[in-house]
Amino acid sequence: FTTVCLSGLFFNDIDPHHALASVVWHAGLLILLVCNARKVWRDEMTTGSWNASCDQEGFERVAGWNSTWQMNGFLARCVLVNQGEIHDSQELYEFAGMCFMYGKPLCSFAELMKVLHSDSVHFVSFSSAHHLKEHSLIYVDERQRGTVVELEGEMVRVEFDEDAVDGVHAREELVEASRVTHRLSVPTVPRALLPTHLITAFRLAIQEVDLLKKKVVPTVNKINGIFAWREDCMRYTLAIVAWLTVKAVIALLDFLGFPLAVLLVRTMYMVRNCLLVLVFFLICFSHSPPFIVLMNLGKIVYRKLTMKREAPKGWAFFKPYAESAQ
Repeated sequence: FTTVCLSGLFFNDIDPHHALASVVWHAGLLILLVCNARKVWRDEMTTGSWNASCDQEGFERVAGWNSTWQMNGFLARCVLVNQGEIHDSQELYEFAGMCFMYGKPLCSFAELMKVLHSDSVHFVSFSSAHHLKEHSLIYVDERQRGTVVELEGEMVRVEFDEDAVDGVHAREELVEASRVTHRLSVPTVPRALLPTHLITAFRLAIQEVDLLKKKVVPTVNKINGIFAWREDCMRYTLAIVAWLTVKAVIALLDFLGFPLAVLLVRTMYMVRNCLLVLVFFLICFSHSPPFIVLMNLGKIVYRKLTMKREAPKGWAFFKPYAESAQ
């Protein structure tokens, strides 16, 4: 869904010589984007075996696809999340086909997991050796990495890894034990056994991955926020809606034979091509030395014109002259 909407921004239509195709294309994208504003509809369209939560709600959403392939993928994830092992994929696939009918689950998720844990099922097995304990490396909701700080009955106090930046203490949160799963940890290898060039290569690779993560993850989150109508990205979403609306209206006028619409269509083509050239230029030349120099000069001029020199708020002893005179 996200890919289709993005393609609608950069590619005008399937057949640029037929206005009706452009009307259908942009109006269809607009309808999909508006439907995506409702969380219920959005979850139904985008929740499948690979991202459904391993609980009753996720079980019902996957069953709604009425697909054995989807249910098989969901069950495989549930087995792996619960530290299980799949011995026979074909039997698991056949079992997945008997868990639902006409888009409805035939049992509850708790009953399903109870059957999988029973001794009568031989195509999967679960290990009892993986118990949570302090300092265990875990995932919360299969996505957020963390470390167990303390066990409090059915609750687990987790310290999240993603929030520990530049010496700032990581965020701690009390979560349900059912949301917590183990994550693999690489055993410690004595440094004397590793050659120096291999250690250097590992460090460089980790730095590259961290840099890529800092660049890609915020961009992906921003795109998801735009198409999920998130409040902090609402202005971008409304801009896309306005763009698709204008494109659909102009294409409709062109289809109906209005002379002004032809000029507007050509203008829109020119604007689109200019934007594509600008994006291509930024991708190819944004890291070149001359461009960096020009960008820095532009920042200096902008700050000189817009920013006013003020004492930092951390200077508690500083008082303006007017206040000290009083």
